Amino acid sequence: MCRQPPTMMNNQLVKTFRRRKKAIARGILLRKFCRLLIRKHRQLTRKDRSENELVL
Repeated sequence: MCRQPPTMMNNQLVKTFRRRKKAIARGILLRKFCRLLIRKHRQLTRKDRSENELVL
């Protein structure tokens, strides 16, 4: 087994960390977007329930 130099390991860690950071940021954005969609949907259901019930 050959050991990898510490710099290589560090680079890999940094890469994975950045990826994770991006993924987390994306997840937060998606959650916010979903909340907005849900809020809009609720407003729609308040306005015209019968139509939305037909859609759902």
